[in-house]
Amino acid sequence: MKDFLGKELAIGDKIVGAVSHGRNAGASLSKGKIIRFTPKMVICELHDYTGAYESERKITPDKIIKMS
Repeated sequence: MKDFLGKELAIGDKIVGAVSHGRNAGASLSKGKIIRFTPKMVICELHDYTGAYESERKITPDKIIKMS
């Protein structure tokens, strides 16, 4: 599976992902790491948009950028 920039993603990679604020409310960028994959989605540990707490989230790979 590849990120927005075409880099191959792997479990444990550090990433920046777009975290939704809720329905029709926009999104923010948040740092996290990849936990596992589904056939079409990436399961990540990311902070919420306020940065207050960390949780598992499903994100499409086109909304993720792998950090080097």
